[in-house]
Amino acid sequence: MLATTGVFGVMAYSVGRRTREIEVRVALGAEGGDVSGMILRQGLRSILAGVAVGAALLACYFPARRATRVDPVVALRCE
Repeated sequence: MLATTGVFGVMAYSVGRRTREIEVRVALGAEGGDVSGMILRQGLRSILAGVAVGAALLACYFPARRATRVDPVVALRCE
């Protein structure tokens, strides 16, 4: 729920900043579906980038955490 609220806030801000651009596109003949598609693609790109970064962080976090718990004496004995 919190993530949805955050994405909504970011997208609402982005659309608000691009109001003039959207108005020009509509004035030049863009239809509602074209504008909606443009906004949806932008939002999905942001979400997919966030998921990719989050999955990468999660994949790196557990090995890094395990590495910090290794006893230095044990690690040096193995070599």
